[in-house]
Amino acid sequence: MYQQNITLPVESLNVDKIAATVRELVPANTQDHTTAEELRTQLRSLVERRDFHDSRAERYSQELAIVEGTLRNTKSALDEAQKLVITRPALRHRIAELEQNKERLREEITALQVAVERQAAIRDSAIKAIAEFDHSKLKRLSAEEKALG
Repeated sequence: MYQQNITLPVESLNVDKIAATVRELVPANTQDHTTAEELRTQLRSLVERRDFHDSRAERYSQELAIVEGTLRNTKSALDEAQKLVITRPALRHRIAELEQNKERLREEITALQVAVERQAAIRDSAIKAIAEFDHSKLKRLSAEEKALG
């Protein structure tokens, strides 16, 4: 008959010892079943990721250069307007608009700089992964595939 009121103290279980025993009982699967095609796919994926983030970083860098140029133009327009405000008080509204535009451009520059850095970091991690990729294993498996037909 089944006893319903059995309680075991959970604190007394040695989970680490149980896990070690299970690891000893289960045979380790040390054989690698990776194919050359799977390795080629992995490498192709890493290269595509590197290229994608490289092109995004380049695009953001180009946008950054454009926005920085716009900021320079806005600053020079603001300087000119401030020189003329003495003789033309109606320019005060235009100066306020230029000040707001200048601040917006500064924020956009900061955001683009962060985006460029982020994309470059992701690209660099992909470059590192490509460098750490087991090219010799791919070469060996490709040679075995060719030998088998």
